[in-house]
Amino acid sequence: MKDIRRLLVLTFLIGPLVGLYRTFVLQKLWNWFAAGALSLPVISFWVMYGLVLIIGILTTNYSDKQQERNFKILWIILDACVPDDKKESVREELDEMGKNIWIEVGFIVIGGILDFTWALLLGWAVHTFLL
Repeated sequence: MKDIRRLLVLTFLIGPLVGLYRTFVLQKLWNWFAAGALSLPVISFWVMYGLVLIIGILTTNYSDKQQERNFKILWIILDACVPDDKKESVREELDEMGKNIWIEVGFIVIGGILDFTWALLLGWAVHTFLL
């Protein structure tokens, strides 16, 4: 349970920073390519941030929220089905699996940052050397 709390705190701390970095990358790519190609004005960081928020809201899949609720219900039902003499061993196995969650989350966050960075580097190279 402590790992889940730490994960939530980490998500609320790192998530916005990754979002700001994504906004920075999108702003640069927009100003380098979309503005000229589509005869549109360049865009400021905060305007791009607003667009990222709008797109995020419009593309939120609310069935994911329903799926999360269904998983919670499933866990409650499964917990009721585990015999009392087995509950401790099941909890131990789940705790063991939870120890690796930091590695998995780290790979997801770092992978996202590397994806954004790669896109930024490619965009910069094309903008600088090919346009």
